[in-house]
Amino acid sequence: MPKSKESRAEKIRRQLLEQSPYWNQEIPWGESYEEHQRKQNGAPFEVEVQEIEYAPPVEEKDLSPRQRKLRLVSILAAIVVLFLAVIIILPMTNHQLARIMANSESALEEEMVQMQKAVLAEVQCGDTHAYAVNVDDSGLYVCDAAAIREGEMPELILADGTVCQAAAVDLYEKPGLALLWLDAEGELPALKLASRDAYREEKVYLIGDPLGEGWTVCQAVLEGGGSLAGWDGKISYVKGAVSSAHRCCPVYKDDGTLAGIVFAVLTDKEGTAAIIPASWFRECIYAHEHQS
Repeated sequence: MPKSKESRAEKIRRQLLEQSPYWNQEIPWGESYEEHQRKQNGAPFEVEVQEIEYAPPVEEKDLSPRQRKLRLVSILAAIVVLFLAVIIILPMTNHQLARIMANSESALEEEMVQMQKAVLAEVQCGDTHAYAVNVDDSGLYVCDAAAIREGEMPELILADGTVCQAAAVDLYEKPGLALLWLDAEGELPALKLASRDAYREEKVYLIGDPLGEGWTVCQAVLEGGGSLAGWDGKISYVKGAVSSAHRCCPVYKDDGTLAGIVFAVLTDKEGTAAIIPASWFRECIYAHEHQS
């Protein structure tokens, strides 16, 4: 019977077996060929075991009476030092913290005063004089309505000495404020209207007597909102060291934005002022821009 012809695959397998007799054996992962052969032949597999010597525990010697006394004294001394630190150093730290907070408060108030000086304008209408505050870079100035004569366009003397004439005037008998719209070239220094109205019990700042010799900065707290007869807009009340010098003055929030304008200092409630919130001025600016 003729011998079958060897296939190419069988030929390659035979050549590999001749070169390496163990190429086709399955050797477990991590095991060398010698270890595998030793297991296949039944030879014992030797494992080298190392003995670990542990040091015996150190026995603490009994302290002598003198050593025990010294240890007790050192513990008591540490307790005394900690007690002194609490009653002496902690009050000093609180005093320093209070001083830092007071300094930061003074710096904030000074910054508000400087900011208000830059946005003030003196209003002249006939023989009357008042001051106005620029509450928006569009040229909206707010002043006391009593300083404006109906049918006359007032002049404004800006902080840098520039004299401008108001392009339009909106008078509000209630709450007694006048909005002066100024068309000036370039950007005017203005306060930034707060993104939201102040909430109840939020701290605010009032700066009064802007055209006098002294600038009075007082802190107040928003008490809540209310309404005014003959006035559709909402109003808010603030309570603090408020006086008549704060009428028509800006009300600032902690971040320096404008929370509103004082339009009245209440006589029946000591230290209380009524303000027009910033949201009303935003509505006026929106309406004015669309009318223009």
